[in-house]
Amino acid sequence: MKKRQNNSARASALQITLSVALLSIAAILFASSFRAAAPAPPFRALSDVVATTAPASQNFVLAANVPAAPPQEGFFPPLPVAKTPQQPGFFPPLPQAPEGFLITVSLPIATFDTSVPASTVIIEPVMTTLIDPTTTAGLNYVGFQGDFLFDSAVVTFLTSSPGPTQGAGLTGVNWNVSGNVLNSGPGTMKTLRISAFSNDFTPLNGMGTLFNVRMLRVSSTPGATSALVWKPAPDNFIFIDDNLDTHTPNQTNGLITITGVSTPTPTPSSPTPTATTAPTATATATATATATATAAASPTATATATATATATATATATATATATATPTATATASPVGSPHVTPTPHVTPSPHPPHVTPTPTPPHVSPTPMEPKGQPGS
Repeated sequence: MKKRQNNSARASALQITLSVALLSIAAILFASSFRAAAPAPPFRALSDVVATTAPASQNFVLAANVPAAPPQEGFFPPLPVAKTPQQPGFFPPLPQAPEGFLITVSLPIATFDTSVPASTVIIEPVMTTLIDPTTTAGLNYVGFQGDFLFDSAVVTFLTSSPGPTQGAGLTGVNWNVSGNVLNSGPGTMKTLRISAFSNDFTPLNGMGTLFNVRMLRVSSTPGATSALVWKPAPDNFIFIDDNLDTHTPNQTNGLITITGVSTPTPTPSSPTPTATTAPTATATATATATATATAAASPTATATATATATATATATATATATATATPTATATASPVGSPHVTPTPHVTPSPHPPHVTPTPTPPHVSPTPMEPKGQPGS
């Protein structure tokens, strides 16, 4: 019995010894697999090209001159570094919010022609470079806001419905983009304030048109210009992430130029009187006088008797006088302001009909019949 206990104790000690030996060998082999890292090359602040791979639907592109992470010496492969820059002077260092310096937002550069009516609304895009997890350092941009100045004597923005801004491009779906024109001065300078946010907190992703502005031409002078200038902080353009932190991108100003053919301004001058000869007025007056006088006397005396005396006297007077006068009108034109025509007709008065003296009719003579002589004694 005692022998068996001794054998068991010996076996346990042997097993422990073998286990320790095996563990020592494994540790030696594991340590021998490590090797020193190659000397780190000189640090380059900007990498030549950084390639990003993602689904084609996200419109990812190659980004050149993107700052590369500084290598950590003494480790192979190098340990990952923090995504955001660190604030010096703190241990452990505090993270610093990224400023969005890889993104640029640009205001429109365009020309407005005077042939386009001033009431026509002109749509111009505000552009942005690539916005993705790489350029935002993994943050989600769900809003933005900013102010810029413009010269209201040259151009302006639509203030009536639907307003000066509209969602388009990256903000075309489920985004609220609004704007307001402020009479900020100085002089004719005004401010357009922009504010936008995602209705469902879907972050911005892509490049191109960020949103549109609705503009109107004011000036009709070719060559007139209005700069579109981002205002400085705290009214500058900023992105807002889903933690309500703000990030300032690069900002490029815009320019609107008026083009077209200038219209000369008429200069008032003294009018030169022009004499215009009116049509010649002709006055025609016709006077016709016709006088007819007829005197007829036909005395007839008839006596039937032994003695018959017949006296017939006939007097006929016919006078016909016709006078026709055709006056000639003389028009005198005096070109003083407006022509004045004075017709001067010459009218020949119609002659009076001649006085006709009728021939008197001899009186009717009735012969006295003579009585016949009677025979005596009858």
